[in-house]
Amino acid sequence: MVISFAQPAVRDPKQKIAYAAGPFMLFHRFAYEQVGGHRAVAHEVAEDVALARAIKRHQL
Repeated sequence: MVISFAQPAVRDPKQKIAYAAGPFMLFHRFAYEQVGGHRAVAHEVAEDVALARAIKRHQL
């Protein structure tokens, strides 16, 4: 199975689109802490996607 996503849009800070793969996410600890970490998205069903969106939204 091949999974594809809009990679240029994901990398573009002007775009709202974000991509996440829960078992493997890579970002700076500072960014994670600034958005509130997993506690900030604990109420979300897809917390990995919510976390990716939060980090991208804050452009950290």
